[in-house]
Amino acid sequence: MYKYSKRTIIFNFIFAGLLLILGFYIATETWYMIVVGLIALLILKDAVSELRATFELAGDRMIVRNKDKVVKEIKYRDIKYMTITRRNKKWIVLADDNGILFTIKPRIENYEQMAADLIRLNQSNKKLEVHDYIKKTYKK
Repeated sequence: MYKYSKRTIIFNFIFAGLLLILGFYIATETWYMIVVGLIALLILKDAVSELRATFELAGDRMIVRNKDKVVKEIKYRDIKYMTITRRNKKWIVLADDNGILFTIKPRIENYEQMAADLIRLNQSNKKLEVHDYIKKTYKK
């Protein structure tokens, strides 16, 4: 089971707090305070959901949970491509012909191990194409 890193969660809480402080002490316009406050609340909501989120690699699927609720369920047989993004080589994208199914980012603790486990669990999936960089970097 994998989770978001504590550093990521703490950074989101600090950023939201700084936005609230800036919005209420520096702002002269009420609309500016309202917009900055709403943005800070959305970041706090995202931080709380990241705090509760877990990623589980089961036998035939990857399950993303928020507390006990299943948010996303990706079956390994649906994954056709395991590649990297153009801009950030550390982001691993799980995709099919229709689009992106999930993105594994360094914000997840032990994301390297998660990528290695995904490669290992998908060895029987013949239609999966894994990018050479991922094979070279994360396969153990």
